[in-house]
Amino acid sequence: MNLSGLVPKPDWFVGFFKPNKPVWGITGGIGAGKSTLARILENRTGAKVLDADKLGHEALLDQEIVQQVKKWGQNAVLDDEGNLNREKISAFIFPNQEKMGEYEAIIHPWIGRRLIQELRKFEEDTLQSHLILDASLLWESGWHRICDLILHLDTPLATKIQRVTESRKWNPEMLILRESLQMPLTLKALLADHCINNSSSLDQLNSQVDALLLRLTPFATLEG
Repeated sequence: MNLSGLVPKPDWFVGFFKPNKPVWGITGGIGAGKSTLARILENRTGAKVLDADKLGHEALLDQEIVQQVKKWGQNAVLDDEGNLNREKISAFIFPNQEKMGEYEAIIHPWIGRRLIQELRKFEEDTLQSHLILDASLLWESGWHRICDLILHLDTPLATKIQRVTESRKWNPEMLILRESLQMPLTLKALLADHCINNSSSLDQLNSQVDALLLRLTPFATLEG
């Protein structure tokens, strides 16, 4: 399928690196349970997990990025002591798509370079056979291009609202707003190689992963 019209290359594109070993990507909505799915796959297969969101947090510890963000957002993104504040950054860029694009143009090239570093390490690591890429904006950032397999986690809206209310103190409107600024979940599900339903218990999610792995590698022995 030609995705060029559906998934345009981002303006801040810095290039990709495709390891010579399998990469599985995980997509899904905010609060869908992508990190949980990544941990299950890690436990079952021994795969390395690369969390792009954690790299996003690391970006705001890099002094060059810090200075760029401060210059860009001024007082609107700083706390009372003059330090960057993630909550203030979020409030500043949402729902303004222009500001969100400006912010992404600052941090995403840094994240892209760090991803390439980690992917090169993975390729050189003889103990790792494949990698799980957990990236909220896998399609939007263009990193789907390096994935040999993409799994989409389908989670009910009510479940996601409950999770982000508890973990991030968001209200339902914030979740709906943020997801509306991303590629539609229906399209992500359509483009994925496999969809996993996360509407029930953790045990059910584990069972679905086991069944999927048996279909993908029928002669493999699952761990755990």
